[in-house]
Amino acid sequence: YHRELTKEQKVHMDFDLFKKIIDEAKIYKLPAVNLNGLGEPVTHPRLVDMIKYCKDANIEDIMFHTNGTVMTEKLAKKLIEAGLTQIIFSLDTTDKKIFEEMRVGANFEKVNGNVELFIKTRNKLGSELPIVRTTMVLTDRTINQAKAFKKKWEKLADSITAQDLVYSF
Repeated sequence: YHRELTKEQKVHMDFDLFKKIIDEAKIYKLPAVNLNGLGEPVTHPRLVDMIKYCKDANIEDIMFHTNGTVMTEKLAKKLIEAGLTQIIFSLDTTDKKIFEEMRVGANFEKVNGNVELFIKTRNKLGSELPIVRTTMVLTDRTINQAKAFKKKWEKLADSITAQDLVYSF
């Protein structure tokens, strides 16, 4: 969870409520589901079940953003086999010091290795999905690293993006 969240905001959606929402969305032929909230989606104990439920509901695009800190080969395989169609890794920068200042508690080498592991696992399974996107956050400290970020990920990721840092008050 984000450090700024209140105790009341630090909850996972109940799986039965999730199923009810997806069942209703099927009526309207919902084409896409983004499994994001106010924290890290892979911490949800039923994330793989949620992806499978969406897949079984014929939702075409099932995706989420992740910081990649807790990705493992076992989890990657489960997500891929469940039917995930897109995963966006928020990596922010190519600079270890800046990364670890932006992502307090995250290890630069481990997170980058986790993303590479996810891609290798997908490729080893012979799957084209999920599409893997790496994204960086453009700030006054990272904007000069955009070319290096692209160079690092252009042969590994399917898509590379950059976004402006947005503050909410």
